[in-house]
Amino acid sequence: MGENTVGQNTIVQPNRRQGSVFLERRRLLGALGLAGLGVVSGSLIEETAPRAAATQDKKPGPKFDVSPPPDDVNDLSMEVAALRTMYLLKASPDQAPDLPDRNQFNGIFYLAKFPKPTAEPPRDRNEAKVSKNYRKVLNDLRAAFIMNHEARIRELSDQLEEITKDEKPELDDAIEVTEPARKNTHQLLLYFDANRTVPYLAAYGKEFPDPFMLILTSIGSAAKSTKPSAEEWPAVRDFVIKEVSWQVGGLNPKKQQQIGAQVTEFLDMASKLSETELKKGGLPGGKLKGQIGKIVNVADCADIIRNVLQQDLAELLSNPRLLAVRQARKDYLGVIGHWAGKGDGQVWSPR
Repeated sequence: MGENTVGQNTIVQPNRRQGSVFLERRRLLGALGLAGLGVVSGSLIEETAPRAAATQDKKPGPKFDVSPPPDDVNDLSMEVAALRTMYLLKASPDQAPDLPDRNQFNGIFYLAKFPKPTAEPPRDRNEAKVSKNYRKVLNDLRAAFIMNHEARIRELSDQLEEITKDEKPELDDAIEVTEPARKNTHQLLLYFDANRTVPYLAAYGKEFPDPFMLILTSIGSAAKSTKPSAEEWPAVRDFVIKEVSWQVGGLNPKKQQQIGAQVTEFLDMASKLSETELKKGGLPGGKLKGQIGKIVNVADCADIIRNVLQQDLAELLSNPRLLAVRQARKDYLGVIGHWAGKGDGQVWSPR
């Protein structure tokens, strides 16, 4: 697949967005000087937050054969993305035994099918180019998510990030939000209370989306940023336009289009400035900061938080592998006693 290079040893695929491609996004944010040691797009590498003790880490879990992973690595990566989002949202009763069960698990999969299927339609994807070790770690991480094994999830997430830095795997696992998913996202939010959504958003750590800083850093106006080279610029430009469009515009296509047009105009103007002009414009009271503010300040901090949560849930519903991981998790829930009845049945909690 085609690649654009941004910064040293940084591979970016500009059509990718937040969600299933969190490692790709980390690499681009790193090139822009925005990625720290926290969590990007649902990654589980938590360096600052205390790690809660998990009972399943202290005693052996039930014997359970996890369903075989898909042969295609792109499909495997999308399954891990869906499982990661559900894990961070505590969407199953075994993942939040101390919280009241509002049937989040069934809610996700009901809304993935009704009134219309929300999954992104099948499309030709470029063949993934990964090492055997990368595939193995991804397989093992999938199994850890299915069995809700927190210690293994942390360990394997660390391994996956290190392998990604060293090997730079090529994946085509981007997920485009579908219109049915867009329409069902608000209803899906009703299944989740603050006890689930706040920790989920906190998992972003220092990398929680900030459209103002993303624009300012991408053009080289922030204090420790540099102006991208001519070769780097097209990938950076496409990425920033896509990210800021939904971060500020939410799931509203018309608003996204309007914000995208404004960001495009600003970036094209800024790309023609010298590094000295860019740095001057990025100082307190600088002209460039004022122009960026006019674009992004139509959304306040509460809007940004809502937009991030809605975008992530919309991408979950649009994930072509969502129903496959639902079956894998359902099978495991049956083994540990959180599933009653035959067929689809109902998720239930012993409490």
